[in-house]
Amino acid sequence: MSCVTAYTQTPTTKTTSFECEVVIDIYNGLKDWTTGHSYSGGQLLMGDDKKMIGAVTVVNLNNTDADFNTDGSDIVDLDDNTVAVSSGSTIGRNEIDLMKIVIRKRDPSGPLSGSGNVIFKAPSSVKLWLMATKEVPVIVPPSGITITPAELEVDKVICRSHYREFHFA
Repeated sequence: MSCVTAYTQTPTTKTTSFECEVVIDIYNGLKDWTTGHSYSGGQLLMGDDKKMIGAVTVVNLNNTDADFNTDGSDIVDLDDNTVAVSSGSTIGRNEIDLMKIVIRKRDPSGPLSGSGNVIFKAPSSVKLWLMATKEVPVIVPPSGITITPAELEVDKVICRSHYREFHFA
């Protein structure tokens, strides 16, 4: 995602980089985002790693939450609409294979000085959810998801204070 030009950009050096008031944080997968337990993952990508390396996770062909079809075969996470361990279950765990994106203000305490909206676009092959256990899918239309400055300022049903969060595969 690139900077929205209506927002102030500040040079970080005299020659090259600029910082935008609205930033995107990308985290590796392999973490239970619901409980916070890491399975060697969940690291925030820093600097050029966002563009040059990208986030990492694994192919989602396992049955993390240990649920099954009526014939006893596994429901693989890729095809499962909810990947959350059942209450009281002694097997399985919450989904850990999703990466996380957070769209936020660089300075959570300060107002945005520009105007306009942030447009979040993703290829149709990318699947997004609002919850790390895949209960709330997000459909990204070809025109993108519009995130208004107000959505980055206050709590909403579909966003949290000062940022917008998605989990993706």
